Amino acid sequence: VAAEVAAESAALAVKALRKSGLEDAELKNAEHFIEVLRKFFLKTIDQDLQSRAEWDKEVALGKTQAYIEGGVFAACSEIDEILYGMIKLIDMLETVEPKLKPCADAAAAVTIGRSAMECVKLQRYHYSTLITGDVNSMAMRREPELAISDCAGRYDALYKKLQEKIK
Repeated sequence: VAAEVAAESAALAVKALRKSGLEDAELKNAEHFIEVLRKFFLKTIDQDLQSRAEWDKEVALGKTQAYIEGGVFAACSEIDEILYGMIKLIDMLETVEPKLKPCADAAAAVTIGRSAMECVKLQRYHYSTLITGDVNSMAMRREPELAISDCAGRYDALYKKLQEKIK
């Protein structure tokens, strides 16, 4: 789910950048980077489906908890890539924000991007319930919470700026 939401956010960001014109080198660079990121998010969806199928097979075969936890940690690595991709997306948009033309796509990209990060947090909460041991479980929850709390204000501030442009 997080990858789907992240891909939608990236698609809207690319659309907004293209509407702003790609004559400017900084806008063109941001558009290219975010388009590559969007494709990565889409590939992550496929990877997640493959990983989940393997995990389901291991559970059905009655594999040990330690064996199954390997799949959970692999899934969390994929989810982390989405989180850090969304942090990079906000970095790129903040940099070019003054050059963006007023359009709803940019503001929507930001608010949907924040939702993608919240999806990561929820998915990590779910996976943490599948891990034995308090330290691993707590670490799986806290890492995305900290990263998201560091970025939430940035997402909100950028959304407000972009929203003001279209008013």
